[in-house]
Amino acid sequence: MAVNGTQRVTDQFYVSQVQTASTSLGYATTLASQNNLLEVTLSSKSKSLSPALNDFFKGLDSAQADPMDIAYRQKVLSGAEGVANRLLAI
Repeated sequence: MAVNGTQRVTDQFYVSQVQTASTSLGYATTLASQNNLLEVTLSSKSKSLSPALNDFFKGLDSAQADPMDIAYRQKVLSGAEGVANRLLAI
């Protein structure tokens, strides 16, 4: 029986490990880039949801005192419209 060549099993293992690591690195790099873009977009003062959400919940809180009062209902609707406008701006 003649030996025509040898192949090291460890080489195949390491090649497989490098390919897996490269794929994971590419995924993590893309995810980090997208997360950074999202963070920059949402942290902008002009596009922040916090003020709109605060106004909306303040309106809900005040409407709790008298749910039948038209002024309180209008304040809730105005707050909801503010949230919707902020979401559309993003």
